[in-house]
Amino acid sequence: YSLSFQLFSVSIFIPSVLGGVLVPYLSNRINRKSNVGKVKMWSFFVYIFIASSFSIIVMLLSDYLIKLYGFENYPDMARDVFIKMQIAAVLASVAAYRIQELIVYSRYLVLSAGGCVWLVVMMYGIADTVTLQELVLSFVWAYFAVLLFYLFDFVFIKMVLMGLIKIGYKRKH
Repeated sequence: YSLSFQLFSVSIFIPSVLGGVLVPYLSNRINRKSNVGKVKMWSFFVYIFIASSFSIIVMLLSDYLIKLYGFENYPDMARDVFIKMQIAAVLASVAAYRIQELIVYSRYLVLSAGGCVWLVVMMYGIADTVTLQELVLSFVWAYFAVLLFYLFDFVFIKMVLMGLIKIGYKRKH
């Protein structure tokens, strides 16, 4: 688990560092009202590309890492943990992008609620956890849930706004 968590941390390190550049850049673009959509799109793909690339490399090298670190006695469990943690890393990186975007728009209540979602799902997942694989799976589900929460928040608000615009348009005509 320790090695898998270190690899998880490496996977999300660069996307996390990108936030230090992305937040001021997006804020500046929003203030100038210039090309925000294009910046968001490219930033999103950079986050996914970086996290996915490293995760794929770790998954491809999992057998080598298992031998290198002496996990030969339980290779299936080690491989399972490596893969699940890298899936969590990709989910966390995509969530990191959304977190940076929420920071730009000062949506701190949504961020706090997302943290609570992660905590509740993680605590629920580890409540009856017996094995390491179950613990890691809880980690994956927690990041999946918070990512859905952040994406749903964005999509839901967009759907509501579009619905209100359509309703307003129908009333005028």
